[in-house]
Amino acid sequence: MASCHPLAIGTALLENTTMNRRSFLSLAALPIGGIPQSTGNKEYIGTIDDALSPEFSFMGMKTLASASNSEIAAIDTALPPSANFYSGSLDLPATKQPTRILLADLSTGESYLFADLNQDRRFSPSETFKFHPVPQRPKAIGDCILPIPIRTGPFKSFPIRFRVFPNQTQPGGPSDPGKRAIFYSTTAYIAAIVDIDRKQIRIWCEYDIEHPEQADAHHGVIGMDLDGDGVLAPFPSPERATARGEPVVFRTGEKYFSIAKVDLVSRTMTVRSHQQRDYLRVELKLGAHFPNFAFIDFAGHSHTLSDIKADCLLLDFWGSWCPPCLGEFPVLKRAYQTFKPRGFDILGIDSNESSAQARQCILRNDLPWLQATSESTSEFADKRLDISTYPTLILLDKKRTIISLDREGPNLHGDQLLETLNHLLPFGPQI
Repeated sequence: MASCHPLAIGTALLENTTMNRRSFLSLAALPIGGIPQSTGNKEYIGTIDDALSPEFSFMGMKTLASASNSEIAAIDTALPPSANFYSGSLDLPATKQPTRILLADLSTGESYLFADLNQDRRFSPSETFKFHPVPQRPKAIGDCILPIPIRTGPFKSFPIRFRVFPNQTQPGGPSDPGKRAIFYSTTAYIAAIVDIDRKQIRIWCEYDIEHPEQADAHHGVIGMDLDGDGVLAPFPSPERATARGEPVVFRTGEKYFSIAKVDLVSRTMTVRSHQQRDYLRVELKLGAHFPNFAFIDFAGHSHTLSDIKADCLLLDFWGSWCPPCLGEFPVLKRAYQTFKPRGFDILGIDSNESSAQARQCILRNDLPWLQATSESTSEFADKRLDISTYPTLILLDKKRTIISLDREGPNLHGDQLLETLNHLLPFGPQI
């Protein structure tokens, strides 16, 4: 699922299926918010990896068009003539001008990416990258890593992960004839393995390409590999959180830690222990109880989550600045109209904008369900839930247990939401 910064939406990012807020901290964690840090807290130090780690999730989707004969002729690698070629250009991190790329789909099922990294209008063998299968994404053809050279700072390259799917099964549906979608990341991480009480744990901290000589563990995305699979799980996940100028506390087992410091000179990452009371985060995972919270609607009326009586309640975290959020509204309206008589309801939770902007969007799209203002929910959504990707959809049952998340449980996007609700709420006319 693609994602991007809500305040900096470029041409490619407008094609996203999901939007991601700029900060990227990934841990089962939460800002401490002024809690004093005891001098008795233990510290653990790990050595930073020599190379940056690429993001595993995706912040962008680019639609490529059929390549011209002149573009194909610029490839210096021999490929079967029966291959299908698609081209486009991307504004990538650490580059001063758009990078020209070509995608080749072979009749064997293999795919290759070509990137004009040196801007010489040709694609040399060193600028040729094969997509390899990824066990965690069995539906994809595969991934490839594009190393963008970095001229300053302690790292030699900024890795961009690209992923392609078979056209008929790619997120967002098949591309139009003569076009092809490619997904890519825009974030890379400083990574280290820290020995915490005899347990080797991988830690990530977002790398700011605009300040290559610096690192700040209290801004951006940080993460911890809590399940030991070597992959930083996408939002929403206890493995990932967004730091907003404060330390972030995360949990592993019954122990609690924050990233205290990232030192690029000594190439070390320091982790500090905390008490349980410092951990305030609501962990979003299947089977967990979703806590009650208060909010104000756009008419100025006060509510709590427990006021909403429904057998299935969908929480929709959205913003009018987010094209994919707007793209979900038609199917949400269909779901509301079809399943409201069966016990279904929706609570919209606006994010990162004024009430006036959101109100205009609600009226323009004729959204009939209850909506919470950003002002009344930002503390809960940002700090306790750490919602950083939009839209985020969470489905709760009658007891307010989480029965589906964006990436876990029954699918909640597009027409598959209707299928999910038809299964969960079987009484009444079947669709």
